[in-house]
Amino acid sequence: MAKKKKLAPPPQRRLMHVLPATWPQIVRPDYYAWRMASMLPDAIAADWSKHHPHNSYSPPFWYADTAVRCRACDRQFLFSKEEQRHWYEELKLPIYASAVRCPECRAQVRAAKKSQREHMAEVATRTQHPNEAFFKARRPVL
Repeated sequence: MAKKKKLAPPPQRRLMHVLPATWPQIVRPDYYAWRMASMLPDAIAADWSKHHPHNSYSPPFWYADTAVRCRACDRQFLFSKEEQRHWYEELKLPIYASAVRCPECRAQVRAAKKSQREHMAEVATRTQHPNEAFFKARRPVL
C-alpha cells in the first residue's frame, strides 16, 4: 500500500484590508478580503466594532447608496451611505433595520409622535372631573 503524502498548508496570502478587531466567527479572513476587494468604489467600509451586537451570518461589509420606495407616499428616495453609517454605527440600530419612509414622511411621523406626547403631558396635568372617581371605582364584572 502506497504512503499518502501530507499536503503542505496553502501559503498565507497577504490581506489587502486589515481585519476588524471583532468580526463574526463565520466570516473567514479570506472571505473578508474577497468581499472588500469587490467593494464599490464610492462605498464606505463598515466598522463592525461599532455595530450593535448581532448574530448575523452576513454583516454589511460596506455602505452604498440604495434606492428605496417610501412605504407611506410610494415615492422613491435615496438611503445614503452616510445615513446608513450613522444608523448602524452611531445610533447602533440593528443591521436588519432599513429606511422604509422618505425623510419628509419620517418628519411627519416624528411631528405626530411629538404632538401626541405633548397632548398626553397636558392631559396628565389637567384637574380631574368630579365624577371621574366614580368611573374609576367600577366593580369588576363577574
